[in-house]
Amino acid sequence: MAKAKFFVFKSLDDDKYYWEFRWQKQKFSGGPFENRKSALKDLEVVIPLIGDAPMYRVSGEIDEKDTVSPDVTDKCPLYFMLHADDNDRWAWWCMHKIDGTLFKSSEELSLADGFSTFEDAVVSAKKLRSIIEYAEIVDGAGVMIPYMHFSPEFTEKYEIGDMHPSYEFIKKNKL
Repeated sequence: MAKAKFFVFKSLDDDKYYWEFRWQKQKFSGGPFENRKSALKDLEVVIPLIGDAPMYRVSGEIDEKDTVSPDVTDKCPLYFMLHADDNDRWAWWCMHKIDGTLFKSSEELSLADGFSTFEDAVVSAKKLRSIIEYAEIVDGAGVMIPYMHFSPEFTEKYEIGDMHPSYEFIKKNKL
């Protein structure tokens, strides 16, 4: 099974930086950012909040656990929206909040669809929500981004290390 990853890259179209989460067929992105440092800083905000990303039916909140007050929604950069299509098949997509505006997370209509029940769609969205927090953060070529590009708190919490062989020696010997 392919690992979930956040890719941080510079777009050739607009010379801006973006991050994009990819796992199986699901993907969503954030940006544009002026530089890579800003994109990584945004990820440091987004990733810790992913596990608490609220889920909404198009017509309203899903349940009490996922219901959030307006002041809390300002702190949530991502939302999972669930809806039923004309054939009573359920779908969900992840919305990313940028400057107070929600954007669809993919060029496609939804990230996952074709669920026969609402409950199946919720389970699928919650699974992705839990996977996102442990995704690797890599550059456009798929190479992991080392700890020095993140805050010490984020590095420690998500156990981000350095890929250089000397890092393990330094860590082991507490140098």
